[in-house]
Amino acid sequence: MLACEVIMPISLWRGCCNTASEAFAMTTDSNQAKIAQVTSPKGPSQRLLRMHPTIYAGDNSEERGNTLTLLEKINFKIMRRAGTTADEYAEKLGVAASMREVQRTGRGMLELQLNHAYADYVKYFNYLKAKKK
Repeated sequence: MLACEVIMPISLWRGCCNTASEAFAMTTDSNQAKIAQVTSPKGPSQRLLRMHPTIYAGDNSEERGNTLTLLEKINFKIMRRAGTTADEYAEKLGVAASMREVQRTGRGMLELQLNHAYADYVKYFNYLKAKKK
């Protein structure tokens, strides 16, 4: 045994590294082990979990679709008082024939849904449905 070697029981050797910032560095000589001190960052380190904010925080309602603008609400209110039905509004917008074709054949639904006039019809239909409750 060399004079510079220290024999230490394994229980003491394992207990000498109390923090995560200490690491063991082995030398090329297999009989010796050196303890290397790794510098830790300033202050305590803390792991934080990623959190995605809830889009509808504080909103407990189930309806999350497009809301009507003030102008649309006024327009729909006037149309409802005048007795305009959803089917009449679809005829006025020019989507009634497309709706009947989709209902009859089942084809063209995607094109109909992408039509802005159909979106207006759906808004009015939902407005009338909500007012019946």
